[in-house]
Amino acid sequence: MLRLFPVFFFCVFFSCKKDPAFPKIDFIRTDSATSTPPIPLNDSCVGTACFFNKRYDEAVFVTTHNAFNADKGDPVNYLFPNQDYRISKQLMDGVRGLMIDVHPGNSADSTGFIKPLVYHGFSWTGSEPFENVLIEIRQFLDSNPTEIVTIILECYVTSAEISASMQNSGLTKYLFSHQKGTSWETLKSMIESNKRLVVFSDVNDAGTYSWYHYLWDYCVETGYSAHNKEDLNCNYNRGDSANSLFILNHFITQTMLGTGQPTIAEEINSNPFLINKAKECMNLHGKLPNFLTVDFYSRGNVFDAAKELNGLK
Repeated sequence: MLRLFPVFFFCVFFSCKKDPAFPKIDFIRTDSATSTPPIPLNDSCVGTACFFNKRYDEAVFVTTHNAFNADKGDPVNYLFPNQDYRISKQLMDGVRGLMIDVHPGNSADSTGFIKPLVYHGFSWTGSEPFENVLIEIRQFLDSNPTEIVTIILECYVTSAEISASMQNSGLTKYLFSHQKGTSWETLKSMIESNKRLVVFSDVNDAGTYSWYHYLWDYCVETGYSAHNKEDLNCNYNRGDSANSLFILNHFITQTMLGTGQPTIAEEINSNPFLINKAKECMNLHGKLPNFLTVDFYSRGNVFDAAKELNGLK
């Protein structure tokens, strides 16, 4: 994800095209399909009830790197996964940020549209139509009207193809547009307007799509090529340090294959290592790690760390 990793398969090199007080926010899911306003803030609140009046850039969202690339990814067999579970379960568990790689497809539908695919590095490691994962996201948003989801795209297709996929999957009605240079909206206003899907792309080709936000106009990130714990640091990589949104890349990949490592993920996703690293970067830069990005989110204490960063512990 995010043009991240040099990937090696069977010793053949392949370079992906770029594979104080804290706000009170939580990340526990809500299954309610009603539009009832969230309950008042307290330690047991769920969903956006915990941060209803905060701005989008005042929230920390548990974010999954290569979110689609799941071990238990039926009906797709992803060979070198970065996550244990499909996006539908990730969202139900409380993940709110999804990093997704989108590549050109190889077959047309009945209208002649060639559907983009999601895969990491090579399609033979596991792939499926981008629309499949978008439908999972749409179903979650349909059923959870007080939840907000962010997609961060590593994009090898045009914005027009992304737009067509959004339309085909029924997500257009949820797409949120933010005007560059203005303050971020509150989550309350986003929910009330039902514009609850934020889309960023690492390609600057938005054209007429106001909801298609160029990632590096809004975000700054830490490095993404850590191969051991010592490589994890707070140094800025891409993006302007003045940007209000901060992506904290906190995952370790295998040196040769560039793939996820579940055992190591469990170690670095556990506290106190995770929370200490997040606080170190936050204190260094004076920025809340809005997108706490991990492999194998279901291992360790990622949600506890997010809860603490948001002042609920």
